[in-house]
Amino acid sequence: MTAQQARRSTLRYAITQKFVDALPVPHPSGKVTFYAERPRGFAVDVNTASKSFVIRTSFNKKVTVFTIGRCSDMKVDEARKIAEDWLAKIHRGEDPRPPKPVATPIPQPQPTELTFLDWHNRYLQKKQKRKVKGKEVGLRVNTLRKYGYAMAYLKDWWDKPLSAITPEMVEERLDELWSVKGAHTAHDTFTHYVGVWNLASKRNPTLLALEGPSETLEGLWPTLKANKCIIPDDRLAEYMVAAKAVEYPAFGDYVDLLLATGLRVSEASKLQWDEVDFDKDLIVLQPERHKSGDRTEEPFVVPLNSYAADVLRKRWSEREALPVDERSVFVFPARFDPSLPLTNTYKYFGDIRKATGGKDKGIKSSNHCFRRMLMTVGTDIGVPDLHVKKLMNHTVPDSDYHNGYWSPKLEPVRASSQRIADWQFGLAYPKKAHKRKAKQVSNVIDMKAA
Repeated sequence: MTAQQARRSTLRYAITQKFVDALPVPHPSGKVTFYAERPRGFAVDVNTASKSFVIRTSFNKKVTVFTIGRCSDMKVDEARKIAEDWLAKIHRGEDPRPPKPVATPIPQPQPTELTFLDWHNRYLQKKQKRKVKGKEVGLRVNTLRKYGYAMAYLKDWWDKPLSAITPEMVEERLDELWSVKGAHTAHDTFTHYVGVWNLASKRNPTLLALEGPSETLEGLWPTLKANKCIIPDDRLAEYMVAAKAVEYPAFGDYVDLLLATGLRVSEASKLQWDEVDFDKDLIVLQPERHKSGDRTEEPFVVPLNSYAADVLRKRWSEREALPVDERSVFVFPARFDPSLPLTNTYKYFGDIRKATGGKDKGIKSSNHCFRRMLMTVGTDIGVPDLHVKKLMNHTVPDSDYHNGYWSPKLEPVRASSQRIADWQFGLAYPKKAHKRKAKQVSNVIDMKAA
């Protein structure tokens, strides 16, 4: 019998154990079905690999094959009994087959959630790749220091995933820092935390379902008041007397240089002798040494007025009087280690405040006070705004039309610096007439080329 004939055949067989055992596998006719005389629908399927007990019958209005099991796994009588039970269920409209076992998913190891410290490090890596005018410039030292302070105030959160840092924890820490360290510290700390969170939420979308610190702190941010600290004109002489009496002998000279030039703290405290040009009376700070250097890629040239030049020559004379092994490369070396620059200037400013009246009546000051004073005096006495900007090392934006027309010359800017210094030193040392006039240079030197 061919396979086609067997499939179409309506012959019924007495399915016995002997009959089943005699069926060859594979069958020479291919796939063949042998229907049993009873019960109707019970059959044996033989294919190229095995033979099985099945039921072929109508179910849900279509012919369906229900496999009972392999002939090698059960006897005919057992298969027939199962077929009778299944056929009874089929006639009632029930599917007799046992439900398929639900595959238990193999637990996959969950990726470890990154901690706050991990995200902080990734945030730094991203920021270090920032570009200015197409050039990778990284982060400034002061910015890295500020981030370091922020992380120190949040040290107990380092090992926590960001999802474990709750809004309540954020609010409590903000209040704590605000009350203990002040509004600026609280603001800077959580500005950094928000930056880290925003980066993490972009790379880990699951954080978007949580309340972020920006939402938590909405309406709670400290109100920052601009520090407008400035030394009053009528107390400047008193202030300078106290500055000269500070336990660090060179601090009086340091304050004189700030008063004469308005240099930033990092520019003045870390000033080195190879940055001072006595022949041309200049300070030349390379781009990596001043704040605007990564944008302008140009040195900051400071034309020295007579007061600044006198201070630096005095410092040089004192240096030359020291043994060679005690001479420092810094104009203002650290008090106990000449190999390091001056640090912790705020301590000495605090000493001046105590000496001039204490916390309530003392003169509050900082490095930045002298920059405000330079700009204030320059504006009051009519120094050109662009000269003041150049002395302050404030970048003139490309959008300002002056930037394309003004070509700054050294000597006019030096003359403006001298006018400001004459005014300030006249208040600081009213009994000491400063006779030296600004050095006259016949040829005008372009500041950018100097």
